[in-house]
Amino acid sequence: MMKPNGSGSIAVQQWMQDNLFFGKPLRQYLRGLITPLNVIAALIIMIGVPLIVMRYFLGLGAVTHASNDQPWGPFLGWGLFCGVPLASTGFLMASTVYLFGLKQEAFSEPPMAGRQWGELAELTR
Repeated sequence: MMKPNGSGSIAVQQWMQDNLFFGKPLRQYLRGLITPLNVIAALIIMIGVPLIVMRYFLGLGAVTHASNDQPWGPFLGWGLFCGVPLASTGFLMASTVYLFGLKQEAFSEPPMAGRQWGELAELTR
């Protein structure tokens, strides 16, 4: 909490250090932010922000390379033909596990073909 003293800027700096920088000085706080994950996130943001600005000012065609000849563009085609099947497969598997109450022990044994190959490997030793 800010203490009423003669200098308001010192109280504000102390409040910022205590509440915004987790009690650390500004330089030490900023040094702690440089981690591998934060660097990767910063790179993604540095690539994404210009694309968002391009999308906003130049339209969807500038980002997806859509045109009258190829109205869907490669970006949307990739999402439709690859992203949707992958997502639906994961959703189907999760729904099956949830609805049928399958637990970890249901997947602890290899499938039949895998078990047969394992038995064959044992016999050939």
